[in-house]
Amino acid sequence: MAQIKCTLYCHSRSLHIQQLYTGFDILAENGIVKLGQEFVNCGKNGALHNRYPKSAAHAHLAVELLSGNKQKLILYFDNLDSREIDEHDLQNCDIYFKRSFSPNYISEQRSEYKDKIYPLGLNYWVLPNSFSMTTLHRNVSLPDSVRGKLGGVISSIDTKNRTQFYPRVRDLHSLPAVSHEPKVLFMVTAYDPYDWSERPREKIEERIHINEFRADCVRALRKELGPKFFGGFVHNEYTREHYKDVLLGDPQSAKKQNYLQILKEFPICVATTGLHGSIGWKLAEYVSFSKAIVSEKLNYDVPGFFQPGHNYLEFSSPEECVEQSMKLLSDQQLRTELMLNNSVYYQHYVKPDMLVFNAISVAMKRLNEQIA
Repeated sequence: MAQIKCTLYCHSRSLHIQQLYTGFDILAENGIVKLGQEFVNCGKNGALHNRYPKSAAHAHLAVELLSGNKQKLILYFDNLDSREIDEHDLQNCDIYFKRSFSPNYISEQRSEYKDKIYPLGLNYWVLPNSFSMTTLHRNVSLPDSVRGKLGGVISSIDTKNRTQFYPRVRDLHSLPAVSHEPKVLFMVTAYDPYDWSERPREKIEERIHINEFRADCVRALRKELGPKFFGGFVHNEYTREHYKDVLLGDPQSAKKQNYLQILKEFPICVATTGLHGSIGWKLAEYVSFSKAIVSEKLNYDVPGFFQPGHNYLEFSSPEECVEQSMKLLSDQQLRTELMLNNSVYYQHYVKPDMLVFNAISVAMKRLNEQIA
């Protein structure tokens, strides 16, 4: 593929789109793309912008792609948790990449645009390994609090994490640890349903259901697996008041650096559905660390072959979560197969540079078809 010029239209430092920034930065470092960026104000015309407590656009990124023969495409990346498609931005781009990609919803609500909407893939917070002026310029220029800007500058310059830990590509990957003692991990958070006064009733009920389901899974796993299980709720004001019996024993274990160290020691990991039916970021981390995964049924599609029985065992109740976990504890061959399959999937679809490269490849294929 000839070098392609990509211009990022940046307006947000949201963790939702850091994986995209990291992917573009790595591709530029390796000479695959020529990267530029412009800083823009967040538009308010999209249909989603008033539906959530923060502007939905914080999780969006527009990119102009210019091929070697001067053909131009506008790519739009939507990393919002929910399935909704922003109609304004959809109409103003050539290809729309959607993290929470629902074919049924698109067919029912956006059928006239279905040929321009593609699944983006699993999302997680990850920063580049090396310094770049592009990253530093972005972190200095984008709006944020003074503390946020300072953190952005430190994360850009201190790439060895000498002063503070930031999750970088090198920290969020390992080959399958097939020889480790089989144990199950499920560290998770709970959401305060009432922390935003304008939250719709159905979204309050959704958070309550998510919290209760996760708590029941922790209780069941603790009871049935005993010392073969480690997990519980992250400590916060809400969980300390409402879920005392399922809290993590040590609050410090949930700090990112500590959590990643713990994660490395557990071959089997449990994932549940996130807000708005989304695929949680932990699932991407589990895949990155080549884990054998037990996951609640996924509501959205991702690129490539990522299926139950091949990459994860699925469950729909706490009892089934325990059953599938015990299956992986006792079946070394199945456990190893899932770990190997996830290691391969990470290399092709989750690594930040590959996730972005795959999107660019889709765009170039579409461009070539238009020219032909």
